[in-house]
Amino acid sequence: MVAGIVPWNYPQTLSSFKYAPALAAGNTIVLKPSPETVPDSYVFAEAVIAADLPPGVVNIHVFAAFASSLPVGDALDPSTLIGPLVAERQRDRVERYIAKGVSDGARLVTGGGRPAHLDAGWFVEPTIFADVDNRSTIAQEEIFGPARARRVVRRVRTGTMGINGYLPDPAGPWGGVKSSGLGRELGPGAIAAYQNLKTVYA
Repeated sequence: MVAGIVPWNYPQTLSSFKYAPALAAGNTIVLKPSPETVPDSYVFAEAVIAADLPPGVVNIHVFAAFASSLPVGDALDPSTLIGPLVAERQRDRVERYIAKGVSDGARLVTGGGRPAHLDAGWFVEPTIFADVDNRSTIAQEEIFGPARARRVVRRVRTGTMGINGYLPDPAGPWGGVKSSGLGRELGPGAIAAYQNLKTVYA
């Protein structure tokens, strides 16, 4: 069995990077979606059911309770799992999106405020929405901003980088470096990550 932890950005695409090679190599898979993109996991679950896959081949774990239990605090504290946002203006921007999500009719499942035990810093509780209309602002807009990178792209230590846009090539290897990734997905190497070579002498 393979465990696939899916980040919040491009959840359907990044899920496919994990389940496609795992299933092609003959494995079952457990997908854990990001708490920020729980509704996407329901759409994928419906597709799995419609595909009539045998029970247990694809498993999806959704953790609203898990998100609300994540320790929020000082990023230098080893027990902290959710640190502060990068700046006050970013926290204010996130809070505006949360308020807009509620006013647009989305259901706030957990989070949405500032942690009560932290009276200083740019903190926001891990927040999950459900019943989000695809026409709403939080479904249509990204919370982070674009960046220009041409003059520094050769100096940045990363596995993948887009310059003023990003569209991955399924035939090319994809992944991060250091704390941002383990191994590569896509391309021929993706299936190899789910297999072990065995040498047999007879």
